[in-house]
Amino acid sequence: MALMASSDGGITWGATKTIYTGPATYSDLARDSLGNIYCIFGRDGNNIDLDPANPAARVTVAKFNLEWVVGGGPQPTVVVDNGATGFTTTGTWSTATGDTGYYGANYLTSTAGSATATWTPTITVAGNFDAYIRWTAHSNRSDAAPIMIKYNGDSSTATATLNQQIEGGTWDHLGTFALTAGTGNSVKVTASDAGHTVADAVMFQKEN
Repeated sequence: MALMASSDGGITWGATKTIYTGPATYSDLARDSLGNIYCIFGRDGNNIDLDPANPAARVTVAKFNLEWVVGGGPQPTVVVDNGATGFTTTGTWSTATGDTGYYGANYLTSTAGSATATWTPTITVAGNFDAYIRWTAHSNRSDAAPIMIKYNGDSSTATATLNQQIEGGTWDHLGTFALTAGTGNSVKVTASDAGHTVADAVMFQKEN
């Protein structure tokens, strides 16, 4: 999902700004009295939910301002997928596509207790970011997969656990974190819990 702005009634257009890098459907724009702009759109699915194996798109709201659209401000959303730049692993992981709801081309699974998967975003401008993580759900998944979030340029740490047996194919909100510019922030999952641990994608969305 991308947008452009015009200052001459649509005769010429500025540079394209990316809101979301994955599949997207219908969208609409709104603006509030404070100057915030909202893009409401569907992502990661079809326009209608007729096929259980290919569910309908998730309704998503991206928040930004006109200065970002016409200037050189930060990208509001950064997604790090498994296999993409910023994604690293240790230990043994297997590539899979058997369960629906994954982001991108595939996802990884592991039952190796010490195996880890880490998503490290490249942040262009420091600020507060909402962090989300995605997986595919199945009854054989970990129900308490440990997560570690490093923020403030690796100087602060938060932890959580994920029940990957439920809520697959959605973006689960990990929290809001102060991220420094660069690559000093990360999210890591460890395959130490019983069952198959999934590593798919993590999304970081900047607050205004």
